[in-house]
Amino acid sequence: MAAAYAQAPLLADQYPSYERILEAEPDLVVGGYASAFDDTTGGTGKRWRSAGLERCCSRSPAPRARPGWTRC
Repeated sequence: MAAAYAQAPLLADQYPSYERILEAEPDLVVGGYASAFDDTTGGTGKRWRSAGLERCCSRSPAPRARPGWTRC
């Protein structure tokens, strides 16, 4: 697992832009907190789904309360 993680590219020091994430051609977009998926950062779920991508949130309790969220 550590070797695979070491090969993953760092897209930004904090939140990468929506465009930068799309340039990386991901299969899935993962954020640590729900704030990673709003209009001021990476984009909303609707925006990700329109690009053919799902997103999941690993830490925030918010996904359980919000329809359409996937929790990792």
